[in-house]
Amino acid sequence: MYDRPILAIIRENLDSEGRLPREFNLPKDPDDESSFLFADGAQDGIAYFHTQQGKLSDEETDLMVDALNAMAGGHVDTADELFLKLTKTRRALEFVGDLCDIVEENASIINPIHAYSYGKHLVAMAKDKELVKIGLALHHKATEDKLKGFKQIFTDLAYCNEFTWFCLPIIQKWEGGNDLIFEIAKHVYGWGRVHACVFLEPETREIRQWFLMEGVDNGVMPPYTALDAWNKSDAASLLDSVLRRRGLAASAEFWQLFSTKARAAASACLKTPKLQYANS
Repeated sequence: MYDRPILAIIRENLDSEGRLPREFNLPKDPDDESSFLFADGAQDGIAYFHTQQGKLSDEETDLMVDALNAMAGGHVDTADELFLKLTKTRRALEFVGDLCDIVEENASIINPIHAYSYGKHLVAMAKDKELVKIGLALHHKATEDKLKGFKQIFTDLAYCNEFTWFCLPIIQKWEGGNDLIFEIAKHVYGWGRVHACVFLEPETREIRQWFLMEGVDNGVMPPYTALDAWNKSDAASLLDSVLRRRGLAASAEFWQLFSTKARAAASACLKTPKLQYANS
């Protein structure tokens, strides 16, 4: 856990345009006893692409429910302690889907307004990365009007590779959200760009051109974004038009086969033995 809120650390490093330097990485957590310093977003990215996430144990599920009950009862410090205990054995990526489902399915018990309020507390004040992610996840169902006066915080966090994946489902729902995701995608580099390419929709010619020219330049490995770059740039149509201008033509069956082979090649580049978490 850091000695001050993570949001404060990020904002201390924003430039005059509100963006983080390309080389920015959160400092090593003082409580992290490992000898490794992962690039921001790497642990979640590796887990997402290369592991099968096991189900929470009964004890872990009970811990999550107890934390939610504390949150619903307004016991913020207790909720913080319980969620922090849960993150000692699980990364937020592994359980935030279940967390959001429980909140949504029990709206009569867990007031969504209370969930948003607690989530804002975590996003703004948490000194632990996984707690910030829980706070972001609690806003994944939030409409833009529920975030008045708070949107800049989500934008600032999105420029940090560690949190891009958790911010973009929120930003995606905003008016002009895809344009903002495009700005984020252009200025993050590393796992943040990998994740931004998943959410960015090719709504304009400029975005399609960006996918064509820069979509595989992600700072991690080209295959992570190769399929998005191919599909969202409409590269097949561009290549087909070049062939036609040269008196050549490719059938629809050819492009279907080409896309299938490209998808298989990208998957093969990323494929590692699937790891599985304990208790799965």
